[in-house]
Amino acid sequence: MSKISSGEFKQGRVVDISILEKGNKAYIQNARIKFQGKKPEWFPASHIDFQNKLLRIDKTVELERSSTISIKKNIWFRQGIDLKRRRIVRPYDFFFTSNKEEVELVSVLYGFPGKKVLWSDFLPIYPHGFDKILKLHPADVADILEHVSIKKQVKVLSKIPISFSSFVLSEMDTKRQAFLLDLLNLDMAVKMLVNMPRNHAANILRDVGEAKKYLSQMNQKTEEEISMLLSYDPDAVGGLMDSEFIKLKENFTCEEAIKYLRELSSFSENIYYLYVTDSMGVFKGVLTIRSLLLAEPLIKLNEIMKTKLISIPASTTREEIAQIMSRYHLLALPVVDEVNRIVGVIKIHDVLESTLEYPV
Repeated sequence: MSKISSGEFKQGRVVDISILEKGNKAYIQNARIKFQGKKPEWFPASHIDFQNKLLRIDKTVELERSSTISIKKNIWFRQGIDLKRRRIVRPYDFFFTSNKEEVELVSVLYGFPGKKVLWSDFLPIYPHGFDKILKLHPADVADILEHVSIKKQVKVLSKIPISFSSFVLSEMDTKRQAFLLDLLNLDMAVKMLVNMPRNHAANILRDVGEAKKYLSQMNQKTEEEISMLLSYDPDAVGGLMDSEFIKLKENFTCEEAIKYLRELSSFSENIYYLYVTDSMGVFKGVLTIRSLLLAEPLIKLNEIMKTKLISIPASTTREEIAQIMSRYHLLALPVVDEVNRIVGVIKIHDVLESTLEYPV
């Protein structure tokens, strides 16, 4: 394995390299070489012996320039992401291996003293090609992006799938979320809001000057759910709760309940408890996924559900909810209206986030 910077071509030096990515690997496609007294010229990698710094000049060969990254324009001393160490880096050298057929770019060098990161663990922040970032947790991506310019944050969020970018945005610093939302394409911004948990979307829209601009582009059900959350005091539980939760009817058999869960197109990423209601939607009981799966198929839910219920009104303060969940060792807690119908669920991770942001 050799360094790009180690040694120079006779009377010349490499001033740029174009890279072709294939999966998680990168191959040098062309090299731009500056010879003394001449303008820099591009040469195909197939006509260069990088190992021995020899150039076999043949100007009849056309350069391949498809899907390339320029080291000088996109990588050299520019911000990239070390996915392994979860940090922003500025590469200043590169390591490669070569054979008669191809020259593979293996790793990049950055920092002092020099740290190496494999190309498969390195993400250059250039106009396209952000699939590698999907290896990380959205919270880690959010932390990393806060160290790059707003323009690059928008670029990354715009290039990765909505199903991932929405959670990245929801994990970012609250002061930046609304600002970023206004910089994104409206259609994309709305899709991101719809895809994230409803309470996260509501928290972002509280800080947006024209929330109606986004709400009016959503389907009626989603608009109503988020608008309901916006109507609550942000310092109370109503401002933290998630309106997406699973309700099951008390006259369901366990078999019917399991079938119903399978048919759901989507539901919350964290299912702590299943809430059981009567035909009017009044909260009657709670059970876990485990108890549902272990029960006899034809037993009805009202025979196995727990009826010693703990619930809270939407006016409960952040301090009170933290104390209740700690006292009863709860992972989630239903929020009910004046007639005991469930209007939302407060989850332990939302309480923890709120406590870290606004210490109780």
